[in-house]
Formats: sequence, structure tokens, C-alpha cells
Amino acid sequence: MNNKGEKNQEQLLDEIKQLQEQKAGFETTIEQLNADRESLKQEIDFAMKMINSSPTYFFTASPECITLLMNETMANALGYKTVEVVGKDFIKYFVNSGEQLNVLNHWKKLRETKQTIVFETILLTKDRSSRDVEIHCSTILDNKKEIDFIFGVGIDISARREAQKAISETEAKFQQLAEHSPNMIFINKDGRVAYANKKCEEILGYTRGEFYDPKFDFRCLIAPESLPTINAAFEKHLRGENVEPYSYKLITKNGNVLDAIITSNLIDYKDGKAIMGIVTDITEYKKIEVELRESEEKYRVCVENSPLGLTIAQGLPPRMTYINTALTEITGYTFDELMNFSDEQIKNLIYEDDRALFFGRYQSRLDGNPEPSSYEFRINRKDGEVRWMRIYSSRIMYKGEPAVQASFMDITHQRQMQDDLQKSERKYRDLVDNALMGVYKTNLSGQFVYANKAFARLLEYDNPDDFIKIPVETIYFESSDRKKFLKILNENGRIDHYELRLKTRTGQERIILVSATLEKDIISGMLVDISERQQMEERLKHNLEKYQELMLNTIHAMASILETRDPYTAGHQQRVAEFVIYISTAMNLNEIQLKGLHTAAMIHDIGKIYVPAEILSRPSTLTESEFALIKIHPMVGSDILKKIDFPWPVADIVLQHHERLNGSGYPKGLKDNEIMIEAKILAVADVIEAMSSHRPYRAALSIEETVKEIEQNAGILYDPDIVKVTVELIKEKGLLIT
Repeated sequence: MNNKGEKNQEQLLDEIKQLQEQKAGFETTIEQLNADRESLKQEIDFAMKMINSSPTYFFTASPECITLLMNETMANALGYKTVEVVGKDFIKYFVNSGEQLNVLNHWKKLRETKQTIVFETILLTKDRSSRDVEIHCSTILDNKKEIDFIFGVGIDISARREAQKAISETEAKFQQLAEHSPNMIFINKDGRVAYANKKCEEILGYTRGEFYDPKFDFRCLIAPESLPTINAAFEKHLRGENVEPYSYKLITKNGNVLDAIITSNLIDYKDGKAIMGIVTDITEYKKIEVELRESEEKYRVCVENSPLGLTIAQGLPPRMTYINTALTEITGYTFDELMNFSDEQIKNLIYEDDRALFFGRYQSRLDGNPEPSSYEFRINRKDGEVRWMRIYSSRIMYKGEPAVQASFMDITHQRQMQDDLQKSERKYRDLVDNALMGVYKTNLSGQFVYANKAFARLLEYDNPDDFIKIPVETIYFESSDRKKFLKILNENGRIDHYELRLKTRTGQERIILVSATLEKDIISGMLVDISERQQMEERLKHNLEKYQELMLNTIHAMASILETRDPYTAGHQQRVAEFVIYISTAMNLNEIQLKGLHTAAMIHDIGKIYVPAEILSRPSTLTESEFALIKIHPMVGSDILKKIDFPWPVADIVLQHHERLNGSGYPKGLKDNEIMIEAKILAVADVIEAMSSHRPYRAALSIEETVKEIEQNAGILYDPDIVKVTVELIKEKGLLIT
């Protein structure tokens, strides 16, 4: 009994142990399942992250086209969040209406064949803009081999479409450019001409039909001596090597030999390789090259014989590596002395007060910094004389090193003339202040601007400055006299020898004779008491002669200053001034108009004094900005001359002398009736003299060519009546500008 009980107890313990082992096994299995589930979840999360971060579109849809899933890349591209697209009909909601039937057919085919299909379509974004997409669709089957869902991969091909469009446009542009190219362009494929542009026909004389004929041998276009060069280049192309541009000789259909340069490349053309060549006809350039060499020799001779001192300097302190003869004459040193100057001698050549300026700008320009290309300084000649120089400098590369190229003009004489002009201006001011006749300026508002001593004495005032404090009406005996005076002045712009009754400070009446001009709102006048008329007439005549003489001297001085800056136009203003006299006389201008026009002609280009001399005398074509600087000279000249109290509208004539009838002139683009007759005459005379005179950038034209120019533009640029009179003077009376 006890043995049986012990046995049952042992058996029970074994079963409990087995159950405990089974439980431990179950727990292990559960842990493994949980671990596997976590691993699977991580893999799914990773896969979704990969799908969402992929630049490629991913989506799934039911066989009925209902969207089940869309990755973030695709949803964001279409402007949605991923949750917004779920449950929407893929075709109706996301496909462009014009593409929906096509996509639906692809979808049906996919469901029928269960084979992967690829098609291109247009998807719509949330804001209804379009995206070109290439879609790859596959079916995912369940255990029963039925379609569980459809898996799609999309690639945005908008950029590719744009690229294809750009390529098509580029090909069209190439065709257009090739046809309008100034160069010959051809394509040689397998030894035959596959393409030749219009310029090939024009230059070589063959038609494209002849070029494209299978029997046409392109080697007939090559001069025999150039065939080895062409063959060698052809072989290099076949080996895939680059061929540098090279020159050779072409033969046209009519046998003419041309010099040419070709740039050729191996290209892909119609499923094969071909050679494309761009050929430039340089026959004329070759001729120009010969002429250029001859011109360079002439230039060298010109440099050596230039009146300007020329040098090239390098290094610090400067050392002269080239000088011309004129520089030796300017400095008084010999060629060998200048070329072997020590640093101390170089320093002493420059006037002490100007050394900081000269050497500072030299170093700055040598370093490549922007500096004024022209300025004035002084030098010490070998004989001790101090002379003024104007330097024109630029930075160049000379023998592989930076250098400063400089031209020196001796302007000592011009500086003396400037001093004389300033003295003359001071004398003119003194002359006006101390003139025996009354001189005054007022504005239209009735206030005095200036009065001289004689004006004050005439009206019994102690000081000319007293007039600044009183209104103009105070000196008129009757206020109506001023109204009449202003009416005539406003109508005519000037008034001559007009009698007025003025009132002195003590109330006495004075009968005076006044001449005045109106410019803008300023009245400038001179007056004389004619109560002692005979005596005053003699004084007035004397003073007027002095005034005119001083004015003419001033004008000639101003004209001389300009001509010293531009030697190529020396005498131009004088010759134009002489010619306008003949034209004005023939046009029956009155004496006042004639004098004003003659004065304006003498200094019509005075505004060029503000234009750098290197631009005025440049032998090459000016840049747009340089020509714009030239074009302001009438306005600059007018501004200068406005400050001089001419008795004629000289400033206005100078301002308008480059205006043209059709409004194409400058500076204001005035037309026909807006231009003064004096300015129209000056314009014709100026053009004739300029065209028939030599300029650095062209030779003088014949008188026949000059006449033809103004006749062709009569009524367009120039007044036809003035042109007619001028041509008669030249053709019938033999009048020429000389």
C-alpha cells in the first residue's frame, strides 16, 4: 500500500515536471513570436520609410482603381497628405481628363493579362497643375491567383519632356542659325556632303543639289596643296582625336582660290559618325593682314616722328625701356642719357612739387589700379627750364611684364594762354565795372541783379549796390514806360537804342538810350544819358569798339585753346565761320543775325574743351560711351557761353548746331521750326567743312561727295533752302572751304 502510494506520488511529480518543461517551452515560443513580430514591424516600418523617402512614386490601388496607399513622395508632389488620397478613384481624381480614357484602357489590359504594363500619362496636382509621369503597373495576386491589389511605380518625366522639347527647339535653332550663318557650315558623312548651308552655295558657287549628288567628290573643293592637310585632319577625326582649327585653300566652282580657316568636330549624325565643319572665308583678312603689316611700319614711322614725347616705363623706380625722338627734344637730354638715367636723375626730371603726384599715379597705374589717364605736371629740362606737360598714360604688357605707356605733350604755351585768358576775363570785368556807360542786369520780377558805377552816377546814386535794395520800378519816370519796354523785349528777345525816361534819386528826369537782351528771365542792358548826346555818342562808340575787340580776343583765345587740344581740327572753327558769312549773306540775314552767327561759328565746338583730348584725336572708332561724351559738347559749350553777355543768342546757336530737321540730332532732338535759322546754317557749314577735311579716322572726302551728302539729306537732316544756296555757292560760284 505504501509502495503504491509512493509510486503514484513519483508519477505525479514527473508529470508536474513535464508540465513545467512544456510551460517553459511555450513561454520561449511566445517570446520568439513577440521578437519575430517586433522584427517584422521594424522591417515594415523600414520598408515604408524607404518607400516614403524614395524619389520614385509608389502607390497601390484596388482592381476597381480605388487608391489604397500612396507614398509621401508622390502625395507631396501632387500636393496632398498621404491620408487625403486613400479611398479616392485613382483615374478620375488624379489623371488629366484628356488622359483618363487611355489610362482606363491600360488598367483593363492589366486586369485581363495580369502582366506588367508601362505607359506615360499626365497626373493632376491638388492645384490642378500637370506633371508628366511614366507609370509601371503590376498585379499582386492572392492565394487563389486572383488580383489582390495593383502596385504602381511612377517616375516624374516632366524634366525629360522639357529636355526633349529643348532638344527639338535647339535642333530647329541650329538649322536656322546655320542657314543664316555668315560662315560656311557643312556635314561630311562617309566621304559625302550630307549637309551644306546657304553660305556654301553663295561662296563656292555650287547648288545644294550638286553638293548632295552621290557622284560629287568634295575633294574638288580643296586646292591640291591643301589635300595633305585635309587628309591628316580626316584621319585624326577617325581616330577620335581632337583637331585644332587650321587654314587651307578652297577652290570655287569658277576656279577662284580662297583662303579659309576650318573648325571641325566629329559628331553623331543619323545613326553614325560624321564630320561637321565651320569654314570662314579669310581671303579679305589675308589682304588686310598685308595692309596691316604695311600700316604697322607706317605707324612705327609716325611714332618716331610724332610731335608728342612717347615712352614705355617699367619697374619701381621707373626705368625707360623705350623713348622717341620728340621726348629727347622736350627734355633736352639725348637718347642715351634718358635710357641710362639713374634713379636720382629720374626723380630730378620731375618738378619737385609734382613728384608725389607723378610717381604716385605711376605706381598705382602699374599695379593695375584705375587712375585718370590724363593730368598735368611740370618737368625740369636739362637746361634748367621748367615746362608744363600733359601726360596720357595707360597700363600695357611689354615683353611679358607690366608697363606704363605714356605720351607727353608740352603745354607750356597753352598754360600761358590760359593765364592770359584769365587776365583778359578780369580786364573784361574791370572794363564793365568802370565803363563810361551804364550797365545793368535785372530779372523779370523787377529786381536788380547788377549795376555798374556809371549806372549809379547817371541816376545820382552813391553806390551801385544801392540798386540791389530797391525795385526796378523806382527808377522809371512813368510805370507805363516799363510796361512798354518789357512788351517789346518779350516779343523780340532784345531791344536796341530804345529811349526811356528814368528818374534820378532826387526825382530828376533823365532821357536815356538803352539796348538790352532777354535771356530766360534776365535782362542785360547798357544805357547812356542822351541829354549830352553828341559827346556821349563818341564815348559810346569808343567803348563799344573796345568791348567788341575784347570779346573777339576772348573768342579767339577760347578757339585757340580748343584747337591746341585737337590738332586734327585746327582751323575748323575759323573755316566754318568764314563759310557761314557767305551763306548768311546769300540768305539775306540781317546784320545782327549775321554777327551772332559768325561769333557762334568761331567757337561752336568750345564744349569739346571738356572732352579728353585722346578721344578727340583717336584714329579708331569710338565706343558708345565715348561718343556719348562727344555728343554733350553743344550743351557744355552753351553753358560756357551763357556766362558771357553776348548781344546775340550765341549760346543758343551753339546749343542747336547739331540738331537736325527730322529730330535725329542732339542734344535735345529738336525738329524743323524749333531750330534757329542761324543754327541750321551753322549745321550745314559744319558738316561740309568736317567731311571735306582730313580726320585721324578717315581721309577727307571730295567736294563732290560732300555736296552729294547734303543734297541727299536736304529736307531730312538739313534745311532745303540753305542746302540749295550752299550748293549754288559751291557749284556755280566756285566757293570752297579752304
